[in-house]
Amino acid sequence: MNNNAEKALAEHVKIISLRDNFHFVNAWYELANERHFWIQWRMQVLKKILLRHGISLTDKLHGVDIGCGNSVLRCQIEKITNWIMDGAELDKFALGMPAQTRGQLFLYDIRDRNDAFFEKYDLITMFDILEHYHDPTAFLEDAKFHLKKGGYCIINVPAIELLRSRYDEVAGHELRYSQKILKKHIKSAGFELIDIRYWGFSLILPLWIRRFIVSFYEDGEEVIKKGFSPPGQAAHLALKLMKNIESSLLPRPPLGTSIMAIAQKL
Repeated sequence: MNNNAEKALAEHVKIISLRDNFHFVNAWYELANERHFWIQWRMQVLKKILLRHGISLTDKLHGVDIGCGNSVLRCQIEKITNWIMDGAELDKFALGMPAQTRGQLFLYDIRDRNDAFFEKYDLITMFDILEHYHDPTAFLEDAKFHLKKGGYCIINVPAIELLRSRYDEVAGHELRYSQKILKKHIKSAGFELIDIRYWGFSLILPLWIRRFIVSFYEDGEEVIKKGFSPPGQAAHLALKLMKNIESSLLPRPPLGTSIMAIAQKL
């Protein structure tokens, strides 16, 4: 980390867990911003689920984004709600990136189950995090420790194991999920499943092509850049158009490159 990042970390992050050995690929944090079509698409799916199940966007709910990274999701959520979204993250580089939110940032491993966080939150978001853990059920149980009774846990994971590529290897994905597998872990952790759906049906072919493109790269930063960033502005606009068409014509596709689920702690 550079001196500015270290300073930002010291000023804006409360250190709960002492971890010095976790580091994700910096390129992902730099590319994953609110202008990216996939970040916008993921948020669009989240908003539809919240509205579908009557979860208030106007109440002052207190949530935490586990594995918040550069806080892009926290910023998106706070723009459309009155919620306060805290963030828990282990990567100091990501925590040192600037973000304007109403919540607090913690360098915190939820597996530590710090007593100060017991049943603290009305809701938890866990987007593209669960696939990094060898024991998803145990990680979901750790997340549940932080959630109030009646609170919601909202999960997003990559889907379709046949799409696994060098990108998943660099990103540290243990698994690309199916609905059946995700349901099993959610229920095993003691949650009640409220909704689960695929999204990104029209991305199946692009991700299949990505398998071959990223196989030519050894450097992890390059793999993430080539695998996550559209090849030019025209391609990015085309992918945004695909997003809009699918969202309008196929709101609950039979298959997709991601799965989003919402579960409740009873």
